[in-house]
Amino acid sequence: MLKNLSAFLFIFLLGLILFSIEKPREKKEFKEVFRENKISMYKEGVFTGTGKGFVSDILVEVEIENVEKDPFFYIKNISVVESKDIERYFNPAREKVIRAVLEKQTTDVDVVTEATRSRDGLIEAIKDAVDKAKKNN
Repeated sequence: MLKNLSAFLFIFLLGLILFSIEKPREKKEFKEVFRENKISMYKEGVFTGTGKGFVSDILVEVEIENVEKDPFFYIKNISVVESKDIERYFNPAREKVIRAVLEKQTTDVDVVTEATRSRDGLIEAIKDAVDKAKKNN
């Protein structure tokens, strides 16, 4: 009985060891597949987006490049093509939002400005352009 229990424990522990050795390789392969899929999700180029500002729609152009590291795309440039929002409020919001998006390389930014609706419309326009860069769109 003790021999059977010892043999069972030995085989069980050996199985656990082998399973734990195999696991990192599976994670690596999964990450490689995930990385390849993420890279292919975005098209390169210049994409336009619109968002609702305080006075009018805001039209932006966002230049996207694919890269091989997270977040798998690079926002190279953002320019405001058209906005009729009040310049003295909109311009500082534009500078802060564009700087934050380019620095953080994400559209999920939290920027404090005096022009809340202009800021929100600008972020919405940038998100719209990035969404248009997705290959499934």
